[in-house]
Parts: sequence; structure tokens; C-alpha cells
Amino acid sequence: MSLAEILLSFVSIVVLILVSGFFSGAETVITATSRSRLVQWDKSGNKNAKIVLTLLEGKQNIIGSLLIGNNFVNILASVLATNLFLYFFGEAGMMLTTLVMTVVVVIFAEVLPKVYALSNPDNIAVVVAPVVRGVYLLLKPINLTVIFICNLILKFFVPKGATVSTVDREEELRGAIELHHGEDPDYKHEREMLKSVMNLDDTNIEDAMTHRNMVTTLDVQHSVSTFVDSILNSSFSLFPATNGVENIIGVIDSKKFLCAHRLAHKEHKNFSAHQVLEKAWFVPKNTSMLVQLQAFRDRGDKIAIVVDEYGTYMGIITLTDILEYIVGNISQQDEPQQIKQESQNTFIVSGQELLRNINRELDWDIPDSHAKTIMGHILHEARFLPNEGQTFTFGRYRFVVLRRVRQKITKVRVSKIS
Repeated sequence: MSLAEILLSFVSIVVLILVSGFFSGAETVITATSRSRLVQWDKSGNKNAKIVLTLLEGKQNIIGSLLIGNNFVNILASVLATNLFLYFFGEAGMMLTTLVMTVVVVIFAEVLPKVYALSNPDNIAVVVAPVVRGVYLLLKPINLTVIFICNLILKFFVPKGATVSTVDREEELRGAIELHHGEDPDYKHEREMLKSVMNLDDTNIEDAMTHRNMVTTLDVQHSVSTFVDSILNSSFSLFPATNGVENIIGVIDSKKFLCAHRLAHKEHKNFSAHQVLEKAWFVPKNTSMLVQLQAFRDRGDKIAIVVDEYGTYMGIITLTDILEYIVGNISQQDEPQQIKQESQNTFIVSGQELLRNINRELDWDIPDSHAKTIMGHILHEARFLPNEGQTFTFGRYRFVVLRRVRQKITKVRVSKIS
């Protein structure tokens, strides 16, 4: 073997190892790249991002082509290395070739390219996309043959029609949301909002509605001045209208009411609440949040009356209630603060405060599967109606009843036990 042949063989081995490293790295970026980020880059006009998205649609074919190319260059490099080592070391060259090529291939053609590819898969993917597409087109006939043989064999082991279900895709998305974290507090709020959006279809409006005990209703049998006082003393703008106790006959918009009342007063005409009474919209309590949100959008309404399976008035659900379920409590300027900090791990809360709001605001995990409010949680765990001053410890949280009005717990001190 001449010197030129030796140099040519050595250079060929180095080039083949580099090509093998490219194939290994390309395989990694194709499997690790973020499809959602590439979609955003594609919308921004990145042409290579569009190529990567096209390749991802046939990920099985792309990986097959890369593996064929990778194995081909690795085998060819091993053959050339074997010839060199046999020339220099004779019979011992066979064993030396196995040891040296194993180390070289593992480090420079497998581990190093893959680790580098995982460091920034999205940016690397858009760079190598044109070359990968070229390799795929070049090896497509061989790749299709190999895939046909593989599918033929797998047909005996994989059930027919086995695909990724909607539940699996949803679980994957939930897992991605849980991974959305960082030192910035905004990450926590974003994660909670995304989780709430994912739960809209699995959550009933009963979990977000305003209970009837907390709803201000307007009785049409009362005088107009009483109506005006009730509207001005309330932070709400939409009110269920009754014709007696809990007999909902419609809905009154405070702005329309006040405008119509002012106009009638200017024109010296008689005015009645019936003139601005709008038809009430009744919805069952087991309606999902997603369905109700879509219904609000389609109908253009902002309030619905919630009833149970017997038609009994349960409370109201508004567009604001659903938004608060997603983004957290939306406080009005004249609305008292519901969660007041007393010390580092101690807070004063209303007995009617929702547990999900407390868990979201304080990053706590008070169980809310059996009750929705602080009062409900205490009653469920204590199994009786406590008096003022009584203290309870449930799990990692201590509850002190500060105020009770008749059968309603109105103020509670909640502490997280270290």
C-alpha cells in the first residue's frame, strides 16, 4: 500500500466519521425539535422552518433514511480502517480496528453530535433541514423498501389501527404545560392559566358559578327607588329579577335600567322595571365550562341562571366567572380584598372564598374535590357546624373560625403549617 493510498484511506475515514456525526445529530434534532416553535417561525416567514415541518409529517421516513445513511458510512469507515490496521499490524489489526473504531464512532459519531444537537435542537434543525431533505430524496427508494419490510414484520405484533388517541395527545400537552417553569413569577401564573384552559371541557359551571346566597336579586314588586338603591350599593351590573322569593322571571341590566329611568323622569312618564326586563337564560349545572363559554360567545349574553336537575335555582354564571376561572380573581375597585395576609404563612379569608382561588393565589394545595369553599371544606372535614374560635388542623393547614353569622362561617384564619 503506497503512501498516497494510506493518506487517502485516513482522510476518507475522517470524512466518513464526520458524515456519520451529521446523520446522528440530524436524527436527534428531528426527534427533539419543538413543533409549536417551528410553527411560529414558519408564520414569521422562515422557509427552513417550513421544510422541517414538512419533514416532521413523515418523521418515520426521515429517520429511516438517516439511519440507512449512518450505518452505510459507519460500515464503510470500519472497512477502510480494517485495511489500514491489517497493513500496519497484521493479524492483530483486526482486534485493534474493533477497539479503536468503537471508541471513535461512539464519541465522535454518536454521543458528541447528539449532545450538541440536544443543546439547541430547533435552531440546528432549520440549518440542516435542506441537507436532510436531500438525503431523504436520495435514499427514498431504499428507505421505502426497508420500511415496507419492517411494516410487514410489525403487522404480526402491532394491533391493526393502533394510533395515538386524543387522550394521549392531551396528556402530552398537559405534561408540556407542567414543564413551563422558571424563576420569574409570571411563569407560575402562565402555567396555571394554561392548565385552567385545558380543564374547561372537564369542569362544570357549578364549580365557577356564583351561589344564589351571594347573588343580589331585584324584586319587580319593589319600588323603583329601591331598585336604584340596590343597584348603586352593588358592584354587579347584571341582576336576576324575581317576582317573589327565588322566582326568576328575567334579567335586568343596571345601565339600561338607569338610562331608561332617567329618560322617563325627563319626559315625565311612568316607569316600571318590566320595561327593561330581559328574558332569563337558564342552563343546567352540569354544563361544561367550555360549552358555556362558546354559548356566551354565540348568544352575545353575559349571564345565565344555573338550575339543577329539578329546575331549582342554584346561582348564576357569568362571562366574568369563566374568565376568573382561567386567569384568577378579578377584583373590582370597590370590592373588598378576599385574601388578606396576616403574617408570613397566615391569611384571613372569607368563608365563601373558593378553594381554587386560594390555592392559585398562595400556591397551596388544599383539597377541593369534596368542597368548593373554605366553609365547605371545614364542614366536610369537621362533620359539624363549628362555633367562633374553634380551631381545626386538616393535613398541613390550620383553620380558625373567626366569625359566624347564623349557619354561615363568614371569616376564617388559614395557616400553612411548616
